[in-house]
Amino acid sequence: MEGIFLGFDTSNYTTSFAAVDGEGRLIFDLRKILPVPEGEVGLRQRDVVFLHLRHLKEMVQEGFNRISRDQVRGIGVSVKPRPLPESYMPSFLAGEVIASTLSLALDVPLVKTTHQEGHLVAALWSLKKDFPRFLAIHFSGGTSEILEVEKEPQGYKVKVLGKSLDISAGQLVDRIGVLLGLPFPSGKFLEELAQKAVGILKVPATFVNGNWHFSGAEAYLKRKLKDFPAFEIARAVEEVIARTLFKIIQYHAKDNLPVVLMGGVAANNYIKNFLLEKLKKRRVAVDLYFAEVQYASDNAVGVAEISRISRIFKISEEY
Repeated sequence: MEGIFLGFDTSNYTTSFAAVDGEGRLIFDLRKILPVPEGEVGLRQRDVVFLHLRHLKEMVQEGFNRISRDQVRGIGVSVKPRPLPESYMPSFLAGEVIASTLSLALDVPLVKTTHQEGHLVAALWSLKKDFPRFLAIHFSGGTSEILEVEKEPQGYKVKVLGKSLDISAGQLVDRIGVLLGLPFPSGKFLEELAQKAVGILKVPATFVNGNWHFSGAEAYLKRKLKDFPAFEIARAVEEVIARTLFKIIQYHAKDNLPVVLMGGVAANNYIKNFLLEKLKKRRVAVDLYFAEVQYASDNAVGVAEISRISRIFKISEEY
């Protein structure tokens, strides 16, 4: 199939614009992190929307310098965090406005999807896999869930099997990272810092009936800030997340379903290696797949791919 398919994603901290061709090959993948003032752990939603719109103006121009508008056959956009009726976040309005306007101007179909489904498709796209049914662990700045995912003609049926009952794994990373003097978002900086660690600090991990907590780990680490070097605190953050992930997989793995890890936190190399070694040592039989690092974090490639797939099957999914 010929043509170009565009995708927009305006999550809480990343503006993303991507394009794939009719065979699903990447044409461009543009992203900009929203600037957060030093020492802060977030932005107000009105500031997020403003920054997204400012980024999108530049990114759309850059993207269309690489393609011909006559080639565009469809546009996808994430309009909310998850495929649930109550899911909502104002930041996604910025991408929806730009995508809707372009759809009208270019007279091409608009497919509305969600941020989480974009992550799912980007992970499978990066792995070159197309599982009909699988488990997905989504660990990012705003989400910590394990999902049972089943492919359907109109996208994916997603069921939440377990989740964090307080803060997400990404919030734990960012909150402790900022206290350690790291930039926000703190993921890659915390991973670099932790490479100096021996691993002498262990943090209690709370896991109950398939769900888990990270606020207790946050409180514990805050009490230890003055007692341990910053690099040991950083490693302790990685280690408690890794142990929690192991418990999640051990508890929820079933029916020989493959397990796909996605989201920015899942890109951490220490966490990956910990899980692989622990699963092997404990003889937990599960096929574990990590989305490629570049496509584990927030991006619009999965959204562009959803537009392409929807065009093939003539789907018009409205959220």
